Amino acid sequence: QTNLSFERACLKLRVNEDYREEFQDIYNQCMEIASPKCMFGMAEVSVEGSRTCVAGEWFDSRLMRENMGALGRAFPSIATCGRELYERYQQCDDILEKFWVDGISELLLNAAASEMRARIQETYHTERLSSMSPGSLNDFPIVHQQALFRMFGNPFAAIGVELTPENLMLPHKSCSAIYFESEQPYENCAYCPRPNCPNRRARFVRLVGQ
Repeated sequence: QTNLSFERACLKLRVNEDYREEFQDIYNQCMEIASPKCMFGMAEVSVEGSRTCVAGEWFDSRLMRENMGALGRAFPSIATCGRELYERYQQCDDILEKFWVDGISELLLNAAASEMRARIQETYHTERLSSMSPGSLNDFPIVHQQALFRMFGNPFAAIGVELTPENLMLPHKSCSAIYFESEQPYENCAYCPRPNCPNRRARFVRLVGQ
């Protein structure tokens, strides 16, 4: 979905009044080609000792074991701003234009991820969802991207998302996560020791043994 109003984009990217006309041109170009995409599904979950199996892929993560071990199912997902905007970003020479295209791409990714979450809830009749994303914590390292991508077979063919040798996603405005049902809200932020993070949503909780 490409529902992002011009006014919202201006507000979020703090576009100065003097640059609104110039930004309007970039916004129009981006919205004309934008095609955010997502993919998700339901996967069986089982445990063996300290390891958790999701859709046949094994994860050695204490937090995953605690969060999903007793559930029986989880919902792997990938969302992206789309290859079209990524290629548009790659063509930018002007620094300000690059910043704007990057910002619009992120806003559309966030919208796609929010819609995807709602569709998971509607499709699988869930009420409360939390998620874990590869690379967000030491306990759930970025190498787990490989297992998550294998669950979907060929995400590049389906929605244009691929992994680099460092397990980063391209387009860079993409996100991956395994959603799970939870009575109590779970936030990765609670286990991330990074101080002064502007996006922190929960107080830090140190894992025993860290």
